Amino acid sequence: MIKKKTYFKTSISSVIFQTLLTIGMVLYVIFFVILLNSILYSDNVGKIDFAAYLVMSILAIGLLLSLYLELTFLIGNIKTNGKRIYTKGDIRMPREKLQYPESVNFDDISEIHIVALNKRSNGKNAYLTRPIPYLLIKTKSNKTKRFALSFMSKKTVLVLINDLKEKIEIDINIDKLIKDFTEARFSVFGK
Repeated sequence: MIKKKTYFKTSISSVIFQTLLTIGMVLYVIFFVILLNSILYSDNVGKIDFAAYLVMSILAIGLLLSLYLELTFLIGNIKTNGKRIYTKGDIRMPREKLQYPESVNFDDISEIHIVALNKRSNGKNAYLTRPIPYLLIKTKSNKTKRFALSFMSKKTVLVLINDLKEKIEIDINIDKLIKDFTEARFSVFGK
């Protein structure tokens, strides 16, 4: 049986971000229901003012935006199964997309590095305020695969690296990779 494993984005900043998004979505729904209730059951049903419609529109757009952000945040996790490491990428719009779908078989891995890059996972430049830490995997056919480690905790990255070490044939210096991850996560300048 092939054991699948998912490495979630579980850093403190990601937990705070997801908590705020969830609170925001709940508040949007509550305010939307209250406003809709006051519009439907008011004495002036036919005379609803423009401000009420504007507020309802803003609340609906805010709810959809919060839901979109939550989904983009949850979908780009790194996964492994018995044969490969892969990610489905994120579901952002093409101009915003940072992580594209990537997949590498374990027996095809020749090198592993962790670096901070101002690029998308497909190697194209991205205009970012801070670089993204990537798990950089070089294959035996000399291709480079990038897996974004943004919003992952040090513990999650350590578990990922240990799991990779068990499944691949090359020697991995875990201490160096964790040091590289810490430096990449707090880097101001990428490559």
